[in-house]
Amino acid sequence: MAIKLFISHSSADEVLASALVDCILASVSIEEDEVRCTSVAGYRLPVGSDFTAALKDDIGISSVVIGLLTQKSVTSGWVLFELGATWGSGKHLMPLLSGEVDIKALPGPLASRHVARLSDVNDLAQFLSELAAILERPMKSPTRVTRAINSMTKAHALYLREHLPVVAQPSTPSWPKPPISVNISREAVRFGITLGWQLARYEFAYDSSFPEAKAIAPSLAGEIDRALKRDGFPDEVSTLNYHDLVQSILSYYSTTSIGKHAAILLGIASLRTTLVGASSNEQTNEEMKRLAYSALADADPSALPNKEVLFQELLRHKPQSITEVLNLVDGGASLGKPT
Repeated sequence: MAIKLFISHSSADEVLASALVDCILASVSIEEDEVRCTSVAGYRLPVGSDFTAALKDDIGISSVVIGLLTQKSVTSGWVLFELGATWGSGKHLMPLLSGEVDIKALPGPLASRHVARLSDVNDLAQFLSELAAILERPMKSPTRVTRAINSMTKAHALYLREHLPVVAQPSTPSWPKPPISVNISREAVRFGITLGWQLARYEFAYDSSFPEAKAIAPSLAGEIDRALKRDGFPDEVSTLNYHDLVQSILSYYSTTSIGKHAAILLGIASLRTTLVGASSNEQTNEEMKRLAYSALADADPSALPNKEVLFQELLRHKPQSITEVLNLVDGGASLGKPT
């Protein structure tokens, strides 16, 4: 059977790569012989095969290449070769980031990619859902997926303890409490930021000219639909295009919940700030900065009193996940305020 999934990694990370293979197979309906992971028993290259030629062939026929980005792999010539070949071919490249790697230090094209973090269960759930959509394979039962994600995060935590004991379990949060004020309940903050982040991702996938980006739009729409249904949103997501959907959501929450409306806009702005500086064209970066702030500017000042300070914090930190945005604003969120 042809290779559908290629996992690019350092041979020194065999244990972590093996845990990732187990997580994927437990979550997505893909056959073992459709996976190539050269350091893991059962998924290695055939004995006697030409290593370089075989890797090129496997990457060429695979549907998705996953980059397992650790401190070892980002300095590996072979991994950079594999990921460079993937990027050059325009194939689906899905980076997974280990906790010891600074995202700002990622080399080449990886620096502009949105990554999923191995320490974040929400990132892993999103990664698996999008992987299944790209491969056009069904997900396995929610119970199995949840169990697989928990096993993966435990394997990653063990990896960090063994390789970087100082940073594996920091005694103090890595994010200082920001000098911001967010007058929204924690429940509304978490719902709104998560929904807004996903809406902004859906925006880029929906309008993208790249087939691989468009391929994940349906899965994002499904996640948005489920979140809205749980919250009692009255409209049907599947009947709306992206622009009508956003207008409908913002219109609904502007009249039903000031806090959620503001948090949704904050989530949209947060995702957009991650793209500021990604382009080599300064005018493009300035336009993205304007678009990011325009979302925040529409939030009710009673919910977000000092939006300019908050926006500068977003630009300074450029959070790369929903969890990081929540960590950034959590110090300013307070209970009993507008929801």
